[in-house]
Amino acid sequence: MKIHRHYAWLICFACMMLFFCGIGFSTTAISVYFPFLKEHMDLSNTQISMISTARTFVSTAAMLLAPFLYRKISLRTGTLLSMSCLAVSRVIFGLAPNVWFYYVAAAFMGITYSWGVMYPVMIYLNNWFEDRYATAAGIATCGSGVCTILMPPVVTFMIGHLGLKISFLIETGFVVLITVMLYLILRDTPAEKGLEKYREEVTVAKKETNSVKQLQRLPGKHGLWMVTLSAFLVGIVAAPSTANYAIHYATIGYTGAVIATAMSLYGAVNFAGKLVIGWSADRFRMFFVNLIFLGIFIAASFSTAMLGGALATLMIATSLNGLGTPMATLGIGNWSRDLTDAEGYRGFYSRNQMLFTIGSLIGAPVPGIIADAVGSYRPVYMMFGILLSAALVLVNVVYLHCMKQKDGNENRKKEISHHGLSPDVSR
Repeated sequence: MKIHRHYAWLICFACMMLFFCGIGFSTTAISVYFPFLKEHMDLSNTQISMISTARTFVSTAAMLLAPFLYRKISLRTGTLLSMSCLAVSRVIFGLAPNVWFYYVAAAFMGITYSWGVMYPVMIYLNNWFEDRYATAAGIATCGSGVCTILMPPVVTFMIGHLGLKISFLIETGFVVLITVMLYLILRDTPAEKGLEKYREEVTVAKKETNSVKQLQRLPGKHGLWMVTLSAFLVGIVAAPSTANYAIHYATIGYTGAVIATAMSLYGAVNFAGKLVIGWSADRFRMFFVNLIFLGIFIAASFSTAMLGGALATLMIATSLNGLGTPMATLGIGNWSRDLTDAEGYRGFYSRNQMLFTIGSLIGAPVPGIIADAVGSYRPVYMMFGILLSAALVLVNVVYLHCMKQKDGNENRKKEISHHGLSPDVSR
């Protein structure tokens, strides 16, 4: 086989476009339409919120079924079908005669969200990257951040000048073009193109980096379930935490202009955070990456809970949130890759992503329920900080065990060498 370094990065670009469309269009872009959809059909706030609920419910169900689907079809075929669902959703939104069709359209978006992005993207990258996997994952996940920056003004402009129907149909055409492009680029494995995984030249520095990152042995069954539980806890926090920033800030007393500025800051820092975490995970033990960036996420939750109205503390808390939340996406992929072998990765990643999605579904109504009961979102973010602390302890206990095992073996080898014995003699 020949090695074609650049094609792996083309796969990375394709995965970024999956995040741009599959996540960005299903969350950020569609939320810009909500006020116009509400006015167009004279809908209530509850009816509008049900669009997001329908998407979340279907995406959770789709994630549960994803492993079974992808045993029957290739990643590439599944991606084509899933992106087609996104195009269908845009057509339904544009032509919908009543609100029930909006819910059907949201269901199609939920399929794209799980089958087209959250399940296959990290598997694509794992198949194509031997080195720089975490960096590639960080770049790919930035696609949704790019959509957050670009799409709101574009959508607002289109609606203002062309109307809802034409705006949705233009998006349909864009999604179809991207779907065709992705189908032409994507391949499940390098072997399908006569290539090998992306590998960097082995230098002394690279050997030292690999030695630092390498774990001596994989964790056992109980250790893997501890990591899955950690993914579940992070799922409870990640999406609900982000979804309630603006309303929490408003209840504290921040103005709309200040909240808008804070959310723009969040988007920018979140974009940078994905790149920084990806770069760090490629160069350092994941134990320390977890400690730093889940630690930042924990600090962000507690600082968000304790906001008192000052502008400076709001910007600090928002920046911490932006830097910490990418661990929700990038952490699961890296944990699954680090702690299993090549044969076990796909199943372990599927389980972690499934439990993460279930956690998100369970966590979605919790902030509103608690806030209605106590009149504040402060206890919600305190709870989020506690859950993230538990997640950090669980996953890092597993990593620490593997690291200690390696360190112990290295010390044993040094002791054996010091006494002039071979490893076999010492047993």
